[in-house]
Amino acid sequence: LIAGLAFASAAFAHVFPQKQEPGAGATVASPAQVKITFDGPLEPSFTSLTITDGAGKQVNTEKATVDAHQPAV
Repeated sequence: LIAGLAFASAAFAHVFPQKQEPGAGATVASPAQVKITFDGPLEPSFTSLTITDGAGKQVNTEKATVDAHQPAV
């Protein structure tokens, strides 16, 4: 029972996107940056983002970063 409760509380540790720039599902010409605001702080070592084109090919060349002043961005 204790192990079950420990794993259940870990499931609530996830954060969810609240706002995306450009918007989710948008088709745009190569934006300078993609910014996603989550409902809680992110853990930089577990954070990644893949940007794809219409054919599904990865187009981002830089690693995703977490804003040092706004850890939910």
